This record gives sequence, structure tokens and C-alpha cells, in this order.
Amino acid sequence: KKIISVLRAEFKITTSLCSSLKRLNQQFFQLEKDQITILNLFESNKRVIVEGCAGSGKTLIATEKAHRMAEQGKNVLLLCFNIPLAEQLRNRMREIGANVDVFNFHGLCEHVVKNAGGQFKIDQNNIHLFWDETCAELLDNFIPKFEKRYDCIIVDEAQDFIEEWWVPISRLLANENDSEFYIFMDPAQNIFGRNSALPFDGFRLKLDTNYRNTLAITNWLNKVCDANIKASDKIDKGFEPVEIKVKNDAGEREQVKTTINQLIKKEKLDPNQIVLLGKHPLKNSVFKDQQNIGKFKIIETPIVNGHKNSIRYSSIYRFKGLEADCVLFTGINSEPRSDIEEDLRSILLTGGSRAKVLLYLFTRK
Repeated sequence: KKIISVLRAEFKITTSLCSSLKRLNQQFFQLEKDQITILNLFESNKRVIVEGCAGSGKTLIATEKAHRMAEQGKNVLLLCFNIPLAEQLRNRMREIGANVDVFNFHGLCEHVVKNAGGQFKIDQNNIHLFWDETCAELLDNFIPKFEKRYDCIIVDEAQDFIEEWWVPISRLLANENDSEFYIFMDPAQNIFGRNSALPFDGFRLKLDTNYRNTLAITNWLNKVCDANIKASDKIDKGFEPVEIKVKNDAGEREQVKTTINQLIKKEKLDPNQIVLLGKHPLKNSVFKDQQNIGKFKIIETPIVNGHKNSIRYSSIYRFKGLEADCVLFTGINSEPRSDIEEDLRSILLTGGSRAKVLLYLFTRK
């Protein structure tokens, strides 16, 4: 009852919620003055490193720059780490009619190797070694047989890249001195704990204003994660993030069910506006033994699937660079992943900043 009363208090003015959602969605593809300034600075600098806080528009600037270069007839490569983000960027390029090659890093490795006549075989016995090192070595080995070179390479979410990857990536430039290379990153979201060494010491720029999240969420990020992010004065204050304490996995599933029912039945949110985030893949999450929430089936996908009777679930590692109107961040105090050295501050910052308007955090008592 206490939980329900909190939820009702948060959503007692539904029209305000709808207004926030509509306004934020309208602003998503609008460039702000500081973002336009950075785009203009690119014209006179061929090597630029952009450090931007969560929600500062790094991806928006990267895609706009890729579009502009493609319109000039340049060969452009747009890179990121996550497969789902690469899919979103690829779709965005198609929507605006930009002829840009878009890959996640490992997808680029596979593309180059196969197009150069090689075989791309995943070593299942040494899977982490394969993705971290062998892939880059394959890419480097087959670049001489790969015919295409790029006048401009743009890398988004560069803090996820391993230092050794930059060597083969740089070799794909058409001209070592004249080709353009732009890197976008947020060191505070380095949840893989990787070495952030970069391929060049170029002109450095910073973006410190958040245009994605409501003021309430931005303030929460600053308070809990010591993020030092400026909030845009154009964004609504919105609703305070809600922390719901639970005793165990069963209690967490029950409170998630209560929250989702409230959001969909009472507040009329579309299921596609909601995403469940966790530290682990679905098979290792708190929902591993019960992948239904009432009539809604939990589907492991970071991308909107269009099904009205399903709720998306994704690990924060696969959801990096993406966003949703409403995020339910689950399993925060669950067992850490064995393959990643966890930094709770980076995890909370990365996961919490995915929520544009509504954020719920489920923590253990």
C-alpha cells in the first residue's frame, strides 16, 4: 500500500507527465547552441575529441557530422561499441538518406575480414580473448586486402574501446594527415573499466549540459553519482526518481509488477515506453525464473519491438547509448558480474541517465 501511494503521488497529474514526454521527444533531434558550436569547430579541426556528459547530445552531433560529410561525397565510417546502438545509428542514417557505413567495432571486424576474403570464426573456447584481442588482430591482418578507405571516421561511446583497437581503425583512414577523425566519449560512463587511451591528442571540447533527462533526474545523478552535470533550462522539472526497497528477488519481482501495472493501467503509458534494466542478462537476472509480469512477457531486447503485451529487458551494458521514457532499474544490489569489475557510481550513472522522464530504482533493504 505504501508503494502504491508513492506511485500515485508521483503521477497524480497525468497531463504533466504526458506534456513532459511529448516535449522531450520533440527535442530529441534538435541541435542546441553549444552542439552547433562544436559542429562548426569541426570545420577547421580534423582531429577532435569531444568529452560529453550523459544526455549532452554526443550521438546527435556524431550523426549530424556523419550526415554532413556524406553530403559532401565523402566516405564516412560511424563506429560505436554496442550492437543495439549501431542498429539505431544505421536506421537513423537511412531515415535522413545519408550514405554512411555504420558498425559496432566487432561488426566492422567481421565486415572487413569477410569482404577481404577471410573467414570470421568465433573462438568459443577463448571468447573474451577473441572479442578483446583476436578480433582487432584479424581486422589489422585483412585491412591490406580491404579496398575501401574512409575520408572521415567518427567514433561514439569511445570510452568502451580498448587501446589496441585504435591501430587498425586508424589504418582505415584514406589519408593519414588529411582524413578527419572525431571521437566522442564520456569517461564517467566507463562501466567496462577499460583503458581510455586514444589514438591521437587532438583538439579537445567538452559538453556539460544535459538535454535528455528531466531536471529531477539530472539532480539525482549529481547527488548520487557526483556527476557534476548541468541541467538544460529548457527541460521540465519532471518527477523525482523513486527508490523502492525490497527484501529479495521475489519481493523485487512483485514490486516491479505493481509499478508496471500502475504505469500502464492507471497512467496509460505504452509498454514500449518502458524498459527494465539490470546488471545481468535476462537469464541471470531477478526475472530468470519468472519471465512474465501479469499478462506482459519480458522480452530481452534493447530495441522497441512494437508488441503491446511485452516489456523490454536489457542489461545496462547492452543499453548504453540508448534511452527510454521510463526506466525501471532492477537488480542493483545483486551479485556482481564475474567478467566485469563493477564501479557502482558508473553503473548508477549509466543506467539512471537512460531514463528521459521516469526513473525507478529497486534496491535491497
